[in-house]
Amino acid sequence: MAVKAIIFDIDGVLADSRLAVVHNTKTLLQEFGFIVNGEEVETLSRAHSADIVLLSLAPSLSQNGELLKKMLRRLSELTVENLGMVTPLPLCRKIPGLSEKYRLGTATNRKGSASQVLEKLGVRSYFAAVTTSSDAPPKPDP
Repeated sequence: MAVKAIIFDIDGVLADSRLAVVHNTKTLLQEFGFIVNGEEVETLSRAHSADIVLLSLAPSLSQNGELLKKMLRRLSELTVENLGMVTPLPLCRKIPGLSEKYRLGTATNRKGSASQVLEKLGVRSYFAAVTTSSDAPPKPDP
């Protein structure tokens, strides 16, 4: 069977976004009066969607859905404001060539910022599909 398509994650595969994600999450929590451990933010944000990270770091948000929504909207704003902190990883240079041989897609726990990050990296036009945790359950959902 021939390979016809390749699906990439964005964060940690195409983009180095660690600093931005941790910075944005810490900033958000501070803006809303939550005090959290920076190491916890880093550990949790490696493999979870933003809403899961926020609920894990500030469990009281599970009782206040409106505040959680407000915080997630603000996090989206911070993500756009700090796109400059996201840098391409070496694999990005290979995307144009790979797109000549395969259909490319992404699967990411990002939501609205996925296309913006790919644009910032200069590779958005090479992807036929960008699937986010708004489209499907967040990874690692089977």
